[in-house]
Amino acid sequence: MKRIALFLLVTLASAGIAYFSLSKLGFSTSQKKIAATNIHMVSLMKDMADPDIVLAKVGDYVQFNAKDGKEHNLSQGSGNAVDKNHAHEEEGLESGVFKGDEAYKIQFKKVGIYSFHDHFNPDTYIRVIVKD
Repeated sequence: MKRIALFLLVTLASAGIAYFSLSKLGFSTSQKKIAATNIHMVSLMKDMADPDIVLAKVGDYVQFNAKDGKEHNLSQGSGNAVDKNHAHEEEGLESGVFKGDEAYKIQFKKVGIYSFHDHFNPDTYIRVIVKD
């Protein structure tokens, strides 16, 4: 019993020293839940995106990488691969032109389903599903 009490006393004293040392250095010892931020990669090619559906969490990034040496121009909005109808969202996002050796990265800050299409590659559609 005395050994257990001594062990607890030494352990608590060590924890107090560690807390004191960390707080003196400016570190917080609170245990806030910090959301992990991920970067999801999408490869853009002539007539497709890989993957074409991305599952992400709020705060994550999706990076669109040109992998075919061609220019790309992503716009937010649904489309129809059959008749090449590219609908645009009101106030939707547009990447502008980025070259074959460049990438375009977006951070998603709200839950939702986001559709994108590539103006220069009419068969390329991407859907990003963002959950909390």
